[in-house]
Amino acid sequence: MKMTWLIIIALVGYVPDAIAAENLSVVISEVMWMGSDLSSADEWVEIFGNEPMSLSGWTLSRLKDEQEETIIRFGNTFIGSGQYILISNYSADESRLAADPLLVTTNMVLANTKLLLRLRDQEGNLIDSADDGVGDPFAGSNTDPKASMERISLIGSGGLKNNWQAAILSLGFDSGTLIFGTPGNPNSIVENEQINDSEIQLESFNKLKITEVLSDPVGSDTDGEWIEIANTGSGALNIGGLLLGVGEGGTFVLPERSLGSGEYLALDRSVTGLSLRNAGDIVRLLYGEMLIDSVEYSELPEGISYGRLGESFQSFCIPTKGKANAVILPDPVISVQSGETHAPLKVTINLEARVSSGSLTSAKCSWDYSDGYTSDSCNPPSHTFRTIGRYDIHLSVKDYCSNTVERILEIEVLETGVYQEASYNFDGAESTCTPSVSTGTVITDFIPNPVGSDKGRDPTPLSEACEGELCGVGEWIELKNSNSYSANLCGWVLDDSEGGSKPFPLDSVRIEPGGLRRLSIQETKIALNNGGDSVRLLFNGNLVQEIAYSEIPEGQSYMDRSEFGAPPSLGEGREGGIPFTGTILINEVYPAPLTGGEEWIELVNLSDESVDLSGLLIDDIQEGGSKLWEISDGTLVPAHSYIIFRKEQTHLALNNDGDEVNLFGPDGLTIDSVTYPKIKRGLSFSRKGSRWCTTEISTPLKENICSDSFSLRSTSPIGGGLRRGAKEYEEKSLYEALKSNSRSNNIFNILSLKTIYQHILLKSHSKLPEVTSPFLAEVLEMADHRDIMVSKNTHGDMWESLLVAVSLLSGLWFVFGGRSV
Repeated sequence: MKMTWLIIIALVGYVPDAIAAENLSVVISEVMWMGSDLSSADEWVEIFGNEPMSLSGWTLSRLKDEQEETIIRFGNTFIGSGQYILISNYSADESRLAADPLLVTTNMVLANTKLLLRLRDQEGNLIDSADDGVGDPFAGSNTDPKASMERISLIGSGGLKNNWQAAILSLGFDSGTLIFGTPGNPNSIVENEQINDSEIQLESFNKLKITEVLSDPVGSDTDGEWIEIANTGSGALNIGGLLLGVGEGGTFVLPERSLGSGEYLALDRSVTGLSLRNAGDIVRLLYGEMLIDSVEYSELPEGISYGRLGESFQSFCIPTKGKANAVILPDPVISVQSGETHAPLKVTINLEARVSSGSLTSAKCSWDYSDGYTSDSCNPPSHTFRTIGRYDIHLSVKDYCSNTVERILEIEVLETGVYQEASYNFDGAESTCTPSVSTGTVITDFIPNPVGSDKGRDPTPLSEACEGELCGVGEWIELKNSNSYSANLCGWVLDDSEGGSKPFPLDSVRIEPGGLRRLSIQETKIALNNGGDSVRLLFNGNLVQEIAYSEIPEGQSYMDRSEFGAPPSLGEGREGGIPFTGTILINEVYPAPLTGGEEWIELVNLSDESVDLSGLLIDDIQEGGSKLWEISDGTLVPAHSYIIFRKEQTHLALNNDGDEVNLFGPDGLTIDSVTYPKIKRGLSFSRKGSRWCTTEISTPLKENICSDSFSLRSTSPIGGGLRRGAKEYEEKSLYEALKSNSRSNNIFNILSLKTIYQHILLKSHSKLPEVTSPFLAEVLEMADHRDIMVSKNTHGDMWESLLVAVSLLSGLWFVFGGRSV
């Protein structure tokens, strides 16, 4: 069988790429770590020699229980220039190898996880290595048909995942065996053969940066310290196996995960175990011993982070954990701890400066009470105004980062007999309390057209269509206090559009920190028009917020209106929900990717503001499915933008035969939900307006496309073969050829089918495999079905195999315009 393959190579002029390996004398070129269909112990390692030399005294070792263990010590062994030698667990008679390996040892036992092989010379110097000892092996397939792990470039590092691939050719195995690999032969063909180590490292890591660190958080250091890294490049990076270290201490191995372009990842001390010294230290990001990036920070006040802004470094008084770094100004408020702002004869008041984000620990507060009294404390003592008149209390807050913000509070000492409890009038809405200066109170939701009566329950029998907990509730408006302190809404007014209902004063309304308050129509008497209206929030006659809406279907709230698909809920509202007047929706589901692709779920932000998704939950079918997954802190999606969560992040296994995808708030209330049908490979389930469709065109991070047809590019084929033309190919004709080929049970026809699919079509497309044309998915499915029949119905004829292989390689020649493959 070996002679057959040598004849094929000679016929088509195949030239091994390994001859160009001038910098490494001997390398590990291929690893069969998963065994074969015959036995999981049918494992071997292939070594390639770039120049003739003796291997006497050399060793090949593996990682076992975190220790290096010798597999074999070479005796009087010689390797020639351009020669491949095999070290195997079995001889040819006991394995799928077509020819006997040079060396056989029962110590050839390879790990299916944490694989790391090292080749050392007689003096113990490290000559080469394969894989990194972290997680799954870099490449190869442990599912039938099994595929070995092949090195792409023999001059590139064996410790880089980019430089390994799953084999796509079958050479050097017993006749009739469907295994991908090339033992004792040149490795499978790749488009870019000349890959050097520095190019791979530069492409992979030069845009990976340490962007921010928080070494001294407010409260416990153990719970609050974190290090943030970001991918500042244009493509996704696999960060698995990289090392994060602090000072002279230990290191943390980053787990396997993809870091998308522009994505920020904050790693808490509770995860890494890395302690950041308050007095200052240096943080390093490493690949092995190679430094990718480092940040040195000095001692900082409590709650202040340190990181990058453009090409420079600076302190951030409001840290931006898990987000793009930015200078955020403090937003202080003057909080009245006791006393009244308006009173007869004298005003005694106790004030405090507060911020809803960041900390005032290192800030400087300056108060000027306009009567000669000043204070430099953020929490000054009580002060009494005794002279009749108006006073403006000025607060100036300067944080550690030299940002200065000012606030003003008006105080009035009234004459005896003219005090009317600081009343004010706005279109008939009278307030008889002390107006409270406050920020952070917003309208979060409302329902103008409830099921049943707009005014709520009445003696009239309800419609049969009115069912469930929402039945008969009537119209309502929901407010939220996003501050870290209670909001007293004295002086605030709730209203619809001008000229509508009578404004409703909120003098008696008090909302706890982070709390919500839902006000019914029975309480406010504000009637919202079903056909469109506006909801307004005012303070002291000034408009604070206004939301205009058009017609909303019956039973839907503003945030859950028809295109949002989820009903509103009763109770105290959405604790921790999205404090914006837009919404987050499930936008696209990709449950059945092509080979090499990955499942994902896409969300869209339809609002006009960025939304922090921290704490939202994603799940598949609610009972019996995957484990509920929580979106990590600091996950931000910009206005009118998309975000994708891949399976490697969520660990949610979406069923190809149909499933559910659910999005919940932190309190468990449903935000959105979708059920999709059985999906073929390569297709996605996409939202378009108010409808969903199964589409051939998946659109990750883009607007969805729902179509009933797919247009193929057309170029002219020659005969029954393939021809290169303006870098395009006739996909439809190729599909017919592959479809016809797939009807045969001959192993080499199946090999031709898979090789053309995996090697030419995917490499020729500019898009990722998961967004290629739909016919590829069908071809792959046919190939999978044919594989089932191969082992039972294929015996393998040498001459037929020879002709098929020559035809396949000749076809490859034509596709690339005569270019050597």
